[in-house]
Amino acid sequence: MWQAIAGRSTTPLTYLALVVVWEAFVRAFNVPGWVLPSPLAIAATAVTWAPELFFHSLATLRETLIGFVLALVFSLPLAVVIAFTTTLRRLLYPILLGLQSVPKVALAPLVILWLGVGELPKIVIVILVCVFPDLGECRGRIRSGSQGDVGFDALAARLRNVDLPSFAHSDRDAAFVHGLQGCHHLCRDRRCHRGIRRGAGGAGLPHLDFQC
Repeated sequence: MWQAIAGRSTTPLTYLALVVVWEAFVRAFNVPGWVLPSPLAIAATAVTWAPELFFHSLATLRETLIGFVLALVFSLPLAVVIAFTTTLRRLLYPILLGLQSVPKVALAPLVILWLGVGELPKIVIVILVCVFPDLGECRGRIRSGSQGDVGFDALAARLRNVDLPSFAHSDRDAAFVHGLQGCHHLCRDRRCHRGIRRGAGGAGLPHLDFQC
């Protein structure tokens, strides 16, 4: 138990030590507040401006949530189209990759010039930031799902009676089979979620995607 507590407390204690060192550094070298404010000065300012910070935090949260939801609305159907339509994938994917490579900081002034000042340009920036990761993740999930899943238990059951000398083309393949059989018992005991995607591999081995 003490080892678990020590392991979990390492990160917060490290951050606390960094804050203490930060405060001591600012006090020891008399660093001006406009160069590097101390943690205590930041905390005092946050308390003073708490109502304004709370109000603006709600506005930022609202714009972020709206942008994220709209990014999902745009990316899901687009991911379906790109995953199942080869022609549109060849047409749209290079354009999307090109847009993704453009820094969003460079697009922000243009969005403000086009849409004006207000919530709309901020929401558009959030959409541009979120839509490409969402699109890539949705497309990968759709394509992996369309290839079909193989039950872990079923595959492990097939491998129990595998003739290793005839199946394995190398020591690595034999070790793979032994490891898979062991993982079956481990994951069954821990009641882990597991999935195996069909894929092309050496010696007819599937591509594994464990989620324990």
